[in-house]
Amino acid sequence: MQVGGASSRQPMTTRKPRCAALVALGGLGAEAHVGQILELLEEDDWEVRFCALDALGNLGSFAHLHLSERTAGMLDDDTHPVRAKACTVLGLLGASDQLHRLSEMLDDKAQAVRAEAVIALGRLGPAAGAHACQVAELLADASNNVRGAAAQALAAMGSSGRPYASAVAQLLLDADCAVACQACAALGGMGEHGVIFAEDLEQVLEDRRSTAPEVCAAAEDALGLVWLNQRDSNQRSHQPATNHRSQQTATQLQANSNKQQHQQKQQNNRQQQNNKITTTTTTK
Repeated sequence: MQVGGASSRQPMTTRKPRCAALVALGGLGAEAHVGQILELLEEDDWEVRFCALDALGNLGSFAHLHLSERTAGMLDDDTHPVRAKACTVLGLLGASDQLHRLSEMLDDKAQAVRAEAVIALGRLGPAAGAHACQVAELLADASNNVRGAAAQALAAMGSSGRPYASAVAQLLLDADCAVACQACAALGGMGEHGVIFAEDLEQVLEDRRSTAPEVCAAAEDALGLVWLNQRDSNQRSHQPATNHRSQQTATQLQANSNKQQHQQKQQNNRQQQNNKITTTTTTK
């Protein structure tokens, strides 16, 4: 097929039977064929290696039990699509044992690899928090895909990523609409740290004439989450005061009870003394 004077290349699964077979095996979750898939990771053809990794990623947690190291080995592949796919698969498998290797790929010369490494770290969530600083540096990456992925990964890292909310907020004005949308979504997922930038999100909505519709929609969604976070934060901030008042009340009640017991004891002692005096007088 000709497109603009150049021939478009057919998908590898159409051109290569082994690629088609690998995709089919992965789609079936064929754990029994893991051995065959692993053998194809050694193929000279990078497209076959790529499809073999894709098949492993579709096997889910089963593969993580014993294949994360084998998959991580493909991070050293000479072909950047294979390295990128290896990052993707490690994220899909939840391979937290390969966090260090994934963090190394953040410096890869290929933007596709950096992007997939960031996405993988985001999928690993708070477990990848130790690498939040490295991910935050990629908010200034030359690649749109990397910047957007970095924003969302920081939000997914929980408490470790939230301190970088201010850097994420700067992407609200990114020239790339997709990046700005991802920044909105990230701020919406950053809890109390995202609340701080509610006015920035509102400003995006106020500039509707110059802001892409999809960015405005993302800002509206983020504001909804921010307001919910703010409400929850306010409720939590009032809770300690309520607990303190309850504690004061309980303390006062206990003090009153102790006072009453002391007064009752004194009254009993006086009564006993009066009884003794009465008994002595009667005897005399």
